[in-house]
Amino acid sequence: MKTFYSRICLTLLLILSGSSLLNAQCTGNTASGSYCTRSSYYYGEILPNLGCGTYTSVSPYSPGEYFRMPVLPGACYTVQTCGAGIDTQIGVFQGTTTTGPFSYNDDNGPLCTGTQASVNFVPTFNDYARVDVRQYNCQSGGSSSITLRVRQNNNLQITSSAASMCAGQTRTLTATPSPVAPFTAAAGNGGTFTGTGVSGNTFTAPTPAGASQTYTITYTYGYCSTTQSITVFRNPTTANAGTNQNISCGGTTATLAANTPSVGTGAWTLVSGTGTISNPSSPTSTVTGLTPGASSTFRWTITNGPCTASTDNVVITSVTDGTAPVPTVATLPDITAQCQVTSLTPPTATDNCSGTITGTTGTSLPITSQGITVVTWTYNDGNGNTSTQTQNVVINDNTAPSPNAASLPNITAQCQVTSLTPPTATDNCGGSVTGTTSASLPITAQGTTVVTWTYTDVNGNSSTQTQNVVITDANAPVPNVASLPNINSQCAVTSIAAPTATDNCSGSVTATTGTTFPISTQGTTVVTWTYDDGNGNTSTQTQNVVIDDVTAPTPSLATLADVIAQCQVISLTAPTATDNCGGTVTVTNDATLPISAQGTTVVTWTYDDGNGNTSTQTQNVVIDDVTPPTPDVATLADVTAECQVTSLTAPTATDNCGGTVTVSNDATLPISTQGTTVVTWTYTDVNGNSSTQTQNVVVDDVTAPTPDVATLADVTAQCEVTSLTSPTATDNCGGVVTVTNDATLPISTQGTTVVTWTYDDGNGKTSTQTQNVVLDDVTAPTPDL
Repeated sequence: MKTFYSRICLTLLLILSGSSLLNAQCTGNTASGSYCTRSSYYYGEILPNLGCGTYTSVSPYSPGEYFRMPVLPGACYTVQTCGAGIDTQIGVFQGTTTTGPFSYNDDNGPLCTGTQASVNFVPTFNDYARVDVRQYNCQSGGSSSITLRVRQNNNLQITSSAASMCAGQTRTLTATPSPVAPFTAAAGNGGTFTGTGVSGNTFTAPTPAGASQTYTITYTYGYCSTTQSITVFRNPTTANAGTNQNISCGGTTATLAANTPSVGTGAWTLVSGTGTISNPSSPTSTVTGLTPGASSTFRWTITNGPCTASTDNVVITSVTDGTAPVPTVATLPDITAQCQVTSLTPPTATDNCSGTITGTTGTSLPITSQGITVVTWTYNDGNGNTSTQTQNVVINDNTAPSPNAASLPNITAQCQVTSLTPPTATDNCGGSVTGTTSASLPITAQGTTVVTWTYTDVNGNSSTQTQNVVITDANAPVPNVASLPNINSQCAVTSIAAPTATDNCSGSVTATTGTTFPISTQGTTVVTWTYDDGNGNTSTQTQNVVIDDVTAPTPSLATLADVIAQCQVISLTAPTATDNCGGTVTVTNDATLPISAQGTTVVTWTYDDGNGNTSTQTQNVVIDDVTPPTPDVATLADVTAECQVTSLTAPTATDNCGGTVTVSNDATLPISTQGTTVVTWTYTDVNGNSSTQTQNVVVDDVTAPTPDVATLADVTAQCEVTSLTSPTATDNCGGVVTVTNDATLPISTQGTTVVTWTYDDGNGKTSTQTQNVVLDDVTAPTPDL
């Protein structure tokens, strides 16, 4: 056996969540075939928490002790010993497993620089690691001491893509080791991603301040971290290739007009047709080589990194000469004459390619048709393009004929003129014109009738000349009856047949009168008739109209309807009667209002026509109260209590006739039954009419029992409690309170057991109270011997 100072055994045991062991390393030593058993001397817990790759040192550390260190699966850790000039052995075990080490080392250096005993390992579990330090040959170190160092090494790697992205895109972040939930916070971070745009394990590309920006993502696991850089590009400016262009006269060159991108770069490409782009990256590049008469499509594309490009097309068309000549004068002036036009001056037009064009027309000359003749002028540029323009030729004979006689003679008669001789006139365009008139023959109107003669030529021009026709009648009409008979009636005469007379010119003449009809005034009215021949000659004749009313009014209804009310009648609607003469009928009655006596009252109505004639009619007024009282409240409010109701407040009702209303109910007091009891109220008026209304009495105990003791005293024992004394509670309604608990007896668990007591009042209301049962065994065992 080697001496104590020649070697020291250091054993590292790694406590796993299961019993299986895994030989895993990042660099350095692996398990050997033989290893030391676990030490029973615990040093304590050592954390590799001074930073990634930085050792946590413990000195002095005595060989033969073990310590534990929290670890995460997949992380890389180093355990190292040095100093004291002795050799050590390091063994790593999983949990309480003794069948083999996770990692093992047998060596040590004399100093803490240079060669030293070291174990590097990557656990596959989420638990503590246990480390034993022994002298060579698994001896304890006695009084010897060494320096012990532990650290976490950085073996982290972000495995998700670092390729550049476009703003708004998302990417799922992954890394090795994969994130876990640490079994203890002392193990460090369980694997989290941080950085701008990071949420959980998702990176959403932010919008860069400029065209692009690089963002850093940090992954932390245990006490180490690693980073990854991702470049994010902003979406390019929306492309606008400009408006479509037409190049006139078959031009072959054009200038493009796209927008200048604020984000990204632009480039022109030819999509279809012909054309050469002189500077593809310029928004305003010149295009040459266009084909006359054809269209070419050019595309403006703006790109920025991996973002979707924005494109827009513009069509440039080289247009051949398809433009017709444009008239020099927008509107040609009218050419006017009274009879004819024998020649026309051709107008001109300007052509975009051919200069001045003289118009031509197929119109035949001379133009003699009265009215407007539309002349169409055609301008032809010789390239197949034509335009037209119209010009009005207006032939308008506006000179009227001239009468042959300067003044026409009067024509006279006593009663009428049956015919007229037309005069004549001469027209400026040749020919004789005969006058016409619209006068109606025969002319019989007394006095002077002016006849207008019109001379109209073939072109619609006219002139007029007047001639007087004078009719003068001096004889008045003669009545046909020497004396007119009286007209008799009771009420009125609405019309009288007019008498007649004979006139020398008019024949039979019908009389008129200024008397106002109908004539309804009682007695004799004298009507004066006037015969007028219409020529200013009149004669008169009188006639008597005699009115005498002897008939009384007739009621409009043979029998008047009864007037019915429940309480009283304060007014009566007067009935009507019809008088044979249609005048106003005065209606009165013998009633004394108001009428309130129950039963039938007979009212007598009198009708008076104002001419001394009267008639009467009776009407029954019936008073009969059949309406029960109406409750003053549509729905009675519920009467509520928790335990009982000992009295009720009577509601009220109003009777239609205003009498006293008696109120009663069917309730038996007190009401103590839990739930709803329906009480029926009855309202009765003085005439025996009654109505009912219900009201709910709701007894609802909503108050839970109140414990009699605010806080229950603890129940204490050393070993167990086999029974509990029930506490008590008081209910607001004074009923029996049932007391139960949730305890399982006996209670033998050391410590405090909380027992919940439940108080039930039998009405569905419960309350609870807790009580501590404290078992504390403070008595040491007593030896049996």
